[in-house]
Amino acid sequence: MIVVIAGNFDPPTHDLSNACDAVFKRAEVKTWMCPLSTLTDKTHVKNMAMLFCQSYYAAKTKNVSCCTVGLDKGLDTQGLLQWARNKYPSESFRLMTFGQEEDKETVYRIRFDQNPVSDIKDISIHLSKAVCVSNGIKERIARGVDESRNVYGRIWDYIQYHKLYR
Repeated sequence: MIVVIAGNFDPPTHDLSNACDAVFKRAEVKTWMCPLSTLTDKTHVKNMAMLFCQSYYAAKTKNVSCCTVGLDKGLDTQGLLQWARNKYPSESFRLMTFGQEEDKETVYRIRFDQNPVSDIKDISIHLSKAVCVSNGIKERIARGVDESRNVYGRIWDYIQYHKLYR
């Protein structure tokens, strides 16, 4: 099974790393990180996603593949899943969500809480820490707050070098 972690990872934080860790507790899965963005210029989102995958692998020695076809083709989440299923019909794809209600057959749920959801137990992973530093990170960076503790060093360097969010 391939778990598709799709979203606007702008920037990808350690919350995303924690979600990947939770997915990797299930030995039967592979993971694709698929950045999606409605921005006209997707260059920074794509570059930071690739840096995240490289940094995650270096830190955890676990492989998260970076699939940028969603950015390249302008796909939304469902379009990305449809593309993946058509391109690789022998693979089973699940979309990772963060607790939203979705079709149970296509979702691999990551919940930032400790309460199991019984009706989707077979495909659920529950994180013990309810930490969401991602919310508001761009605004904090714009105000000059040092958010380096919440992202991998290479991503923070990239943000600083390109003066993103300012």
